[in-house]
Amino acid sequence: MAIASTTLPVLAEVEPGFNTQVTLQASRNNGMDTWLNGGYGRFSHGDDSQSDTAFNGRIDLGYKARFWQNFEISTHLQARQGSGDDERDALGLVTMKLRYVQATAEQQRLMVTLGQFFLPTSMENTDPFWESPYTITYSSMNSWIGEEFRPIGIDLDYRWTLADKQQFKLAATAFQGNDSMGAMLAWRGWSYGNHLSVYGETLALPDLYSLQEPNAFAIQNDSGSTPVTGDFDGDIGFALRGSWRLNSDTQVKLTHVDNNGDKGLHNDPGDGEYAWRTRFTLVGFESAPAPNVTFLGEYMSGSSIMGATPTHVDIDFESLYLLTSLRQNDWRYSLRYDTFSITDRDLLKQDPNWDDGESLTFAVFWQQARSKLSLGAEVLALDSERKRVIVDGTLLQNPRDQLQFSLQARYRL
Repeated sequence: MAIASTTLPVLAEVEPGFNTQVTLQASRNNGMDTWLNGGYGRFSHGDDSQSDTAFNGRIDLGYKARFWQNFEISTHLQARQGSGDDERDALGLVTMKLRYVQATAEQQRLMVTLGQFFLPTSMENTDPFWESPYTITYSSMNSWIGEEFRPIGIDLDYRWTLADKQQFKLAATAFQGNDSMGAMLAWRGWSYGNHLSVYGETLALPDLYSLQEPNAFAIQNDSGSTPVTGDFDGDIGFALRGSWRLNSDTQVKLTHVDNNGDKGLHNDPGDGEYAWRTRFTLVGFESAPAPNVTFLGEYMSGSSIMGATPTHVDIDFESLYLLTSLRQNDWRYSLRYDTFSITDRDLLKQDPNWDDGESLTFAVFWQQARSKLSLGAEVLALDSERKRVIVDGTLLQNPRDQLQFSLQARYRL
């Protein structure tokens, strides 16, 4: 008779060689036009000009190779196509990294990563290709990380394991790029989706009054913001991380990030981008108190500043989610509560940046043992309010309740 285990799910390991995943998704919501089209909708799917039902497909291609015993190289490319003529169609690089792993002593290990990569902070995005095994739509926090934060640099990670199986990690990252991180939060607000920006991809900004001639930030690039790209200001950002795995059932993580942006405009006016000084601290936990039951959550608090007084943007932001998941045979059921806010500290009348909301998400996934096919369904209920001055100079307060229904099929080749 098999005995059920309460061990935590771990970050999925990908075998060497090529790995491919095909994802098809259909979503229907009563929100506004998706922010990916430059609209005011919070979801990454939906188009007022066509219908409230959106379809999209994406192909994730990964390659991993090990050589010289201690080295491995891995890449993640993504191609995606959405229904309608929008900004989410893309083909590009999500991650590419070279990794060196060396045992330094008994039960101790040093890992060095060089390239473009995600920091291993997320408690929910633990499947290959930075997918979530729990929900179709990521939390507001990890939706934003997928859109705007992808370090390009070097990461040092040191791990040691004690005799009682407790495990500790300390890590430090130095990176460039990510200078415009904060632009989407300040000018668009929080969002929900599973959009992973590729290298060089430009994300559309909404038609705000402050971005139009001759107003405060008209010299910002008209096409939008490019978060995952080369460095603007030459300054080096950093991140510090620590984690403690108490046993096979419980772990906690703590991360601090500072992109060290110089807050100035770079490149030509009208085609330039601002470097934002964005800092945040993130704490996460995960626990498996009973067989097939998982509790996890993360809290983020930070700030982002751009420009100089009196014409500048200064915001504080917060995001929190709590998730519980039950696995029964071929089925997984997950429930997530999420809350977020942005506080406008500069109080520039033509560019308010207030945001506040909460959501509840319920998702069901079906996947047979050793099957390559996964099917999912999800409903997300959102209650939110934000303040922005739109292109005609009127205040968009946008309080509304929204619902999104999503279906997804994933097949791993």
